[in-house]
Amino acid sequence: MSKLKVTTISDPDNDNTAISIDTSGNVTLAQNTTFTGTTTFSSGLDLSSAGSLDIVGTLTANRGIGDTNTDTNITGDTTPDFSTYQNFVFTLTGNIVLKNPATEAVGLSGFFVFIQDGTGSRTISLESQYKTAGAAGITLSTAAGSIDVVPYIVRGTDSILLGTPMLAFA
Repeated sequence: MSKLKVTTISDPDNDNTAISIDTSGNVTLAQNTTFTGTTTFSSGLDLSSAGSLDIVGTLTANRGIGDTNTDTNITGDTTPDFSTYQNFVFTLTGNIVLKNPATEAVGLSGFFVFIQDGTGSRTISLESQYKTAGAAGITLSTAAGSIDVVPYIVRGTDSILLGTPMLAFA
């Protein structure tokens, strides 16, 4: 059950269309709708048609903004979907190429976890949008079952900065 507790709703057009709730409980907000007070969406809030959400004060989420992709078998060309996922946990069953995405957003940050399968010695190649310190690329641990973590931040369109890999977690 969704619940909404609001002290004031500002209807910028004064036409009583700032908010509507359909029979399924879906909430639709008009553009420029303002909430004052405590607002709780227990089952989620879809802003796909509203365009943006401006927050004054504190936003508290029960989980991270992005989800984690936990694909268990990755090999060959792999294009991370940054519009759906913020973090990526990949078990490598072959060498991979991180392909240039079209879904990155400036300021997004997260991590990649690369897990070597039972064979190990899997490698990663990067397309042009991925940048590493000194243009050195990424070298992963090679032992079977090795777990490596690589942080990232999206600096700009077509520029994903990869941090120094943290290698061989046990």
